[in-house]
Amino acid sequence: METLQLALIDGPSLKDCEFKIKETAESDDKTIECGYVLSINTDNDEKIVTIGVGAASDSENIPFSFDVKAEASFRITTPDDKKYEGEKFEKKAIMLAWPYLFIFLKEVVSDLTKKANLPPFNLPPTELDLQKLSD
Repeated sequence: METLQLALIDGPSLKDCEFKIKETAESDDKTIECGYVLSINTDNDEKIVTIGVGAASDSENIPFSFDVKAEASFRITTPDDKKYEGEKFEKKAIMLAWPYLFIFLKEVVSDLTKKANLPPFNLPPTELDLQKLSD
């Protein structure tokens, strides 16, 4: 596969946001588990790929729960007339877009906690495991 290049054309933008304050955290353990979801939609006629990500946690170790989703659209700038589809393309596109979207989600969650008069919460760093992406 040739080198894939993507240019951000829209977003990232917040698509869904749920944030709830709990009465108390149930544990002194500060380990936080976050779940991440990914989606991809490709318009080959326009050479545009839209990638969505979500982060959520209802951990008993923090005094709030959240579920946020964002998406961004990218123009495929690789100079050819090839159709972009299939698992290899999707994994590469998500890998290229992940940093933009993760940073955006991290800022959203941090802002939500600050606005709730809680200490800012930063999403834990994560490596995207492309082997675990569902079809």
